[in-house]
Formats: sequence, structure tokens, C-alpha cells
Amino acid sequence: MAGTEIPNPGAPATVRSKSSSQVDLGAKTYAAESYWDQRYGSATPTTFDWFFSYKALMALITRFLGPCKAAPCLHVGCGNSTIQEGMARDGFASVLNVDISGVVIDQMRASQPHELSGSLAYGVVDCRDMHCYADAFFGSVLDKGTLDAVLCGPGGMADVHRYMAEVDRVLAPGGVFLLISLGAPAQRVNLLKGPPGAPWATTAMLLPKPSSYLASEASITGRIMGVVSSHAMGSKDDPVDLDGPYSMEEAQALVAQKPSGACGDREVRDYFFAYVCRKPEAKPTQVMPGEAVVAVPGGAAGTQPAESGGKGGAGRAEPPSGADTGMTQPVAAAPAQDEDAAMLDAPSSSMSSDTEPSGSSAQAAAKAGAAELSSCMVHRAGSARHPTSAHIAITDGSLAC
Repeated sequence: MAGTEIPNPGAPATVRSKSSSQVDLGAKTYAAESYWDQRYGSATPTTFDWFFSYKALMALITRFLGPCKAAPCLHVGCGNSTIQEGMARDGFASVLNVDISGVVIDQMRASQPHELSGSLAYGVVDCRDMHCYADAFFGSVLDKGTLDAVLCGPGGMADVHRYMAEVDRVLAPGGVFLLISLGAPAQRVNLLKGPPGAPWATTAMLLPKPSSYLASEASITGRIMGVVSSHAMGSKDDPVDLDGPYSMEEAQALVAQKPSGACGDREVRDYFFAYVCRKPEAKPTQVMPGEAVVAVPGGAAGTQPAESGGKGGAGRAEPPSGADTGMTQPVAAAPAQDEDAAMLDAPSSSMSSDTEPSGSSAQAAAKAGAAELSSCMVHRAGSARHPTSAHIAITDGSLAC
């Protein structure tokens, strides 16, 4: 991938991007880094997918994330899942897989199939503080069980709200956050609203649990298997029979809790859930005379004064020195002859030129910039986190997946 350096598979994950307020929650807490480091480090490296494998979820992912596959996808709490490998083989241009555990990130880098190294990258990142990634950089975000784990901490609710704020920040306008969760709609509806003033459009899908999971669950709870839902899947690798999408209100009504042993059509305990959260698209803006359309992180577009001719700063926030984010560190703006070295280094199948058009070329650049949007190109502009040193305005070319 042009402009992208995939980390050395053997590189140590010694520096982590984590919140300054993070505390050690104990080895038995799913929200704690120490728990996952111990879990992944105490056994022979292997792979495991919570809930379902990629084969089972392929239709769901293709339907809701597939239209954004040319843009970078952020896979949060990847663990030792291989779902990203299936995505890469099915045409997702770049998937950045992050986890709070440096142990598992090292393992995944070491075991990554060589033929997928151009599409996959790994980094050690705390989902509650992803300042190392730019605003609106990712076209999609995938979470399979991470939100559930974060809720297990003593400050779980506050931590989840911080996590969701970060998802909204790094997700491009029109982008999709896909959450696979144990939690029923009644427990997730207030967490998946998006920010005030720009709410997410959220729908829910019911995913029948594999029969093997229900059998294991029954052995613990004493539930009689004879009353298990007829919708149950055979195994976690069988394609999921998607039920939905429903509005959050409809989904809550469909899976209302019933007394133990009741044989209803849909019981909440018979399902996992998928939540499709779409960030609002940016409002169209008119390109004024003397401005040119450029591409910005996540595939949206912006305008800059044509006379500025500026390179601007890095298009994403600079991580702490040595931070193991799965992306190479940004390079400061360089003279024209060093443009390749100064290219924004995010995982993407294609990158835009970081040459700023000016003067009589503005009109041609506007057409070229608009064409680049469909390929989710990237342009470095403005300051870290808030690219406002040059006039930036999102246009109707934002991701509309």
C-alpha cells in the first residue's frame, strides 16, 4: 500500500496508547489489560472468535460494512480473532486491528498471513482514548464483544461513554459502527445514540445463538434444552440467519424477557445482537471561488484556499513517541522533493497526492478531488485532531455507505 508501512511482525508492543486515568482493575476483570495479558500469555498462541466466526457473519459484514470497504476499517478489541483476515480476503482494503493487550497484538503480528500483510495492521490501543487517530479517518468501525468487556469494569458505564465518543470522533460522516453484543436492545439503546445534535441512526438485528452455546449455557443455568428456541444455529461457523433490521423499539418488543422455561417465539437469552449505527452524513457545502476540493481522512472532502499552497500539518494527531498504534508515526511537512516521505501513513489501499492546487488549476483540482472521494483518498491538512489551519469544509462527498 502506497504510503503505508506495516509494522514488523516481531516488533515488541512496549508502549501503549492508554488513558492517563486508567487503573489496574485486577486479573479477573474483563475490562482490565492485566486480565487479557495473562489470558493470552498463559497458553500456546491460538485463535478464537467470540460469538461467531467470519464465515457466520460474512453476510452481515458485507451488507453493512461492505459499501465502505475502500476506506480504512477500525477493528476494536480484536484479540486473537481472525475475522479481519476474512474481511481482507473479501476485498476490504485496510483493516486496523487494535487491542489493549500488547501480548495478543504481538502474537497476531507474528502469525499474520504474509499475503494479507498489505491489508492488515495491528496496534496496542485503549478504546477509551484513541487520540493517536485522526478525526473522521475511518469509514467503518467493528466491535465484537469489546463494549461488553468494557462494561465489566468498576467504571464501566463512564468508560463506555468515553469509548462511544471516540468511535464517533474517528468515524467519517456517513460511516458505520457495527457492534456485535451479548446485550439486548433494552441494555444498549442508551449507549448507542451518538452525540447530542448529531444522533446516530441505529437499528438492531437478532442473531440466533449457536446450539452448542445454548447447550453450554443450559448446563450452567439448568435450563431444559427442550424449550430452547427453534431458531438456534448449528454452530458458530454456520452462516447466521439474520433477523432484522428492526428499530430499537421494535427489537425491544420482540425479545421481551419471559419466565424461565417459557417457550416463546423469541427469548432474549436465545440471541446475540448486532447493532448498526450510522453516523449522519455531513451537510453539503458550496465550493467558493478560489477554493479547491481536497480529500480528507475517511474519504470525506474539504475545501482549502487555492492561494495558500500549504502542506499543512499531519492529518491526524501525533501519538506519543514510540506509541504502538499499528501505524507508522506521522512525518512533519516536508519540502516538495520529499513528499513521499511526508505522506500520511495510515493503512489504505490508495493515497491522494499531498500537493495543494492553486490559481488556475483550482477548477481542475475540484473535479479531481470529487472523483477521489469514491476511493476514500487521504489528504494531510491542518493541525492534529482539528484540521483548521486551512479552511476545511465537509462536502456531500462524505462516505454514504
